[in-house]
Amino acid sequence: SFGDSMYFRTERQTLWKLPDSGAILFTIRTYCQSLSSVDQRYPEFRQHLGQTLVTASQETRHYKGWEPLWEDLMAWTGQSGG
Repeated sequence: SFGDSMYFRTERQTLWKLPDSGAILFTIRTYCQSLSSVDQRYPEFRQHLGQTLVTASQETRHYKGWEPLWEDLMAWTGQSGG
């Protein structure tokens, strides 16, 4: 299904102050999960994602590369067009 073949990527960014030097360490941890697995874990995910997507500008849709997937994304989230 669409939700099994598409992935949701998130990042966790942190800053750590190193005790000996006082230097700052910046780290990024990425997480990738299929849309379906996120939807199973968080029942309101699909609705929230749809609401977020329909408020995105045309420029954002283009920049993020969502345009070729737009109709499928709208169908999966239960949104109409946008």
